[in-house]
Amino acid sequence: MQANPSLREAFLEKCRSHVVSPVSRPPAVVSDRGKLELEGARLTENYPDALTDTHGLLSAAPFVFKTGSPWPKATGGPDAQPFRRRLHPIGDHPIVSSWDQILTDILEYLKGAGDTFNGILPLGFGNVREPTAFCPLVVAICVEPNTIGFEAAKTVASHVKTDILAGAGFGDVDVAIWELEMSFSGTAGLTSLDPGLGDEAYRLAVRTVEKEIGTLLEAIESEEKRMWGLQARLDRGVEDMDGKIACSIEDAERNIESAIGTIVPLIGLHDEVTKLMSIVDNRVIGRVLFADPIGVSSDGDGYTRDWAAIKMKPGASRDDFQGNKVYIDDKLNNRKFLECMFPHAADRDGARYPDSGLMQLHDVVPAHELTKFKHLNANGDPALAVLKNGMMTGTTMGWLSQLDSLVRRTDLTRGSLDFWSRELTIVPHEAERGAFSEKGDSGSVVFDRGGRVVGMLTGGGGSATSTDVTFATPFCEIEKRIKEVLPDARLLD
Repeated sequence: MQANPSLREAFLEKCRSHVVSPVSRPPAVVSDRGKLELEGARLTENYPDALTDTHGLLSAAPFVFKTGSPWPKATGGPDAQPFRRRLHPIGDHPIVSSWDQILTDILEYLKGAGDTFNGILPLGFGNVREPTAFCPLVVAICVEPNTIGFEAAKTVASHVKTDILAGAGFGDVDVAIWELEMSFSGTAGLTSLDPGLGDEAYRLAVRTVEKEIGTLLEAIESEEKRMWGLQARLDRGVEDMDGKIACSIEDAERNIESAIGTIVPLIGLHDEVTKLMSIVDNRVIGRVLFADPIGVSSDGDGYTRDWAAIKMKPGASRDDFQGNKVYIDDKLNNRKFLECMFPHAADRDGARYPDSGLMQLHDVVPAHELTKFKHLNANGDPALAVLKNGMMTGTTMGWLSQLDSLVRRTDLTRGSLDFWSRELTIVPHEAERGAFSEKGDSGSVVFDRGGRVVGMLTGGGGSATSTDVTFATPFCEIEKRIKEVLPDARLLD
């Protein structure tokens, strides 16, 4: 039976509606700055740089106090726009070998100093569009907003700097008390009783296919207009002495044919999914084989443990399904990938974009490489660029720090869950306009430019609406635990 032409056109128009017009301006980055400026008096009265120290960060979360000299400020009087800050990862810093003990000492002190603290974050700070950080390392002691006074903040920061950091030989490292909220989205808590892929996951899959079709339709229309314009020039008698116009017309025709060739199977996939997978029972792909209780991997300050193993039912995937691949072409094309993942000329061996934008995951970054990077950033310094494709933000890029953070995990909905855990620390890549992750991205796999798995995303730090810093559990730790429970598991075959 032939499809009703009007229904088919309505479907194609729906696909087009998912596509943002290429001539429209991208949405502006939204921050909480306006709200904070109204509240800023309570902080700037005692610490004048409370807002300017973090101006430009996505959350705009302010400092309560910072030790040391003031950070650079814009000149030009009271009307001058403040410098916009950006976070830097910690690379090859002398403190790396001492950091584990320093973290432990800071945590022990904080546990006796009150119940308001929720994180210890090692970060670099710089200005937007400046290649290097003006502050290569500040230890940020984080608190929930409005939970600590200025004098108490000053006491804590001063003690950490003079007694702990200076005692370890790093008295030049400053300390900030930062009003930063922590988000934690458990991935294996199994609180949902939905027996199949949830409705939101199903709707997202359908929308993704429709958006891809819409994007291809837009590309076809653009190529048709280009082809018609070129043909009109020939029809008006414009000479094509070197054949460039004819070649451009042929190029447009090939692009149109390629797009049509891609759309046809996508429409078939959409038809299959909406006809068969709309029934909830048809979306059941397996059952939970094992779920580790959410907690910490060891007593004291281990890494977050939060994972589950699913046993797939026969026929859940096609015979030709290629597993352990992550799609990055939703936001990251060939040129941007190579520029951002291989920014230094001396570090481009094996530089290539994954076929069809599908990154094959094939190995795990070992623990020793998480504190001794082998890649280089644009300045030639040791660095590790990472990627992920999350449910909320899609494909994003970031930089991993060589120093772990310590983060307090609390969730009253899960039986008063409350523990401190070590976390990999990830900051947004300077080429990104937004965060590396947002709420809803937890559980995403974080990997490097070659497809080696770095970690599993567990949460972030920022505000209720924006994330500045992302946290992850090293996958080498997860792999170790999986092999304890499921010794025959083949993770990356």
